Amino acid sequence: MKSFFLTLFLTLLLVSCGDDSVRLVGTTKETFEESITKASKELEDEDKLREAVRLIFNHDSPDLEEDVRWSKVRSMLNRKTAEEVFAIAESVAASKGIPWTRNTPSGTINLLKVKTENEVYDPNNENVIDYASVKNGVDVKISAKNYDSNGDGIQDGISISPNLIDVDANTVSFTNVPLLSKIMVQSNGTTIYQAKTIFSNSGQNIQIPYSKLASVTDDMVDIHYVLELPQKGFKTQLTSVAVNYSEWKENAPATAAVTTNEEAKATVQKFFSHISTGNYKSAYDLTNNPKWNDYEKFKSPTLGYGSVKKIDVYSNEVTESKSNKATVTTSYKATDPTNGDATIKQSFSLEKRNDIWVIVGSKVISRVNE
Repeated sequence: MKSFFLTLFLTLLLVSCGDDSVRLVGTTKETFEESITKASKELEDEDKLREAVRLIFNHDSPDLEEDVRWSKVRSMLNRKTAEEVFAIAESVAASKGIPWTRNTPSGTINLLKVKTENEVYDPNNENVIDYASVKNGVDVKISAKNYDSNGDGIQDGISISPNLIDVDANTVSFTNVPLLSKIMVQSNGTTIYQAKTIFSNSGQNIQIPYSKLASVTDDMVDIHYVLELPQKGFKTQLTSVAVNYSEWKENAPATAAVTTNEEAKATVQKFFSHISTGNYKSAYDLTNNPKWNDYEKFKSPTLGYGSVKKIDVYSNEVTESKSNKATVTTSYKATDPTNGDATIKQSFSLEKRNDIWVIVGSKVISRVNE
């Protein structure tokens, strides 16, 4: 224990060089919260700093009362930059056997878990992520091909297949390891599509319908892809990828189908926006789901969405569409101080009733708790 605090002290000493980054202000609860929010806006993953602070809090003097512990943490992190907080959090995580680093996607690590000496990875325990299965990855490669989703002979999208590669150029196999991936598509130097998604299984494909591309010049696109692993990240790209955008656009049906999909997606996006702002009644009014037939249950902090403080949507795509029905699959991070934060992939069934889309069912596909 003494060696841990010595390491922590040295970490604090070594990272105290000044720069122009926003620094945390730990004088009061209010200034601390405000400064975390401000500093987070400088980060690509805006939830990462708050997660680092929570990790430090969870494992610093856990026997003390909560208010006293927060006071200690505020004092410890006062005048620290985000990078300095990350260094401290990494030191704490390493001492507790928690596979957390500043590069792991926020929401994918159980911050309360302390690894025991003889612990063996249990694939049935959703709170323990087998990051060892991806540690041999040294690069990422992608391939791309056009696809025909309707079977009508007209290609209407592009499918991208990422592969994590080891030192021998073999594909690294893994299952249920939530890695943050980012994709950007450009045409003639203009960005026409970009998204974040959780890449959880080797062999997983990313399908982008042409309807999602803003415009394509000369039926050529460049694809940029980033895959983030604990403590490292990989980038790759494909240039001058041929797509059949012009043929699709010429033969695409009237925009009704595209509009239908966009309206269904917008309904789910609006649902999460209302949850994030605490407007539970407006969110509930977008549904006709038997599971949520009781508004009091829907807004309950323990049985419903009442304790969710923030929703960050990573991806939100229509995966099935027929007439007045659609399925929207969404990957998102739920910030929930009461029940614990989680990264969730969920499908929503929607129906169009009286020209209004409503959510009539939902199913959680995967959930990774902190």
